[in-house]
Amino acid sequence: MDDDDDDYVRARQDLDKARRLRFKRRKARRAKASTTLHETGGAVDVEAGHQPDADDHQTEAAAAATSGNARKRATSKDGSCKSRRPHKRRRQTEEHEPRHPPATDPFAIPPSATPTVAFSESLYDALADSEGAAYWEKVYGQPIHTYPRNRLNPETGELEQRDWDDYCAYVQAEMFKRTHAGYIEEQQRRAKTVREAAAQGQERMKRDEEEKQREEDNARLKRDIERSLNRAEQRRKARHQLRVFESYVQRWDQWDGAQSSIAWPTATGDNSNMTERGIRSFFVHGLDLKNLGRTEFAAQLKAHRVRWHPDKMQQRLGGKDKVDKRIMADITLIFQVIDTLWEDTRKAK
Repeated sequence: MDDDDDDYVRARQDLDKARRLRFKRRKARRAKASTTLHETGGAVDVEAGHQPDADDHQTEAAAAATSGNARKRATSKDGSCKSRRPHKRRRQTEEHEPRHPPATDPFAIPPSATPTVAFSESLYDALADSEGAAYWEKVYGQPIHTYPRNRLNPETGELEQRDWDDYCAYVQAEMFKRTHAGYIEEQQRRAKTVREAAAQGQERMKRDEEEKQREEDNARLKRDIERSLNRAEQRRKARHQLRVFESYVQRWDQWDGAQSSIAWPTATGDNSNMTERGIRSFFVHGLDLKNLGRTEFAAQLKAHRVRWHPDKMQQRLGGKDKVDKRIMADITLIFQVIDTLWEDTRKAK
């Protein structure tokens, strides 16, 4: 046996190892991704993943090329295959360390892989072949390899291919819509209910404000009407008091000095219900202090003060012996009220 035959055997072994390694890698990658998805409840993000199958194919292709070269060297020119080395020599060769030890798997999902990486790996594996697509469809409960890679550019209006990160995010969003279609509808229904409630609240608030404004307008109108009526009533009372006072002045001017016809300063013209407060109000409103002014009011009030002086009234009634004591008491009360009012008006100037 020569070296060419030995190279052929090793190449065939490397080819078988590469195929088994590729199968183990894909199986381990799927298991890791499934574990990560189970731990995170299927909530995976999007992140650019590796492309293990391409390198696995390259490893397998290199092994196949080595095997082909070895097969050519091991075949004679007439097409016959040379004999191999003895079994003992082959075992001794296998006991030595391999000439090309297998490299560490760079595509296996590490234990600390994020859900984003796990989803990216699973999506790439599903797009690789039908076997991976069927496997990950069982894991996710829906196909993940059926979404288009192209999208319409809103600026140019042309189709363009998404990059890997964008494509993973797009697939993940579409899967979420399928899985949580009822949840999304419920969220939309709740949002609509909230908007309708807000609109109804604003409408109710608007109606309340309008009702409040109407009530305020009605109250303001009512107050204005009441003030107008009060002013009208006050003017009516003022005119009545002026007429009563004019009647009092006329009766005083026409008085003949008899006790029975004295012009008393009251609204009724008699002294049956005469009070200090009534006398004061009679002269204040009768002389119209508000419009007359304090100076003129005091001047006119002084004349009435002199008129109702007890000594002067006693003389006009025929002397002290002829005047009734009750009449003199009322005359004295009238004078005292007028005198106090006159003094107060003078001090207030």
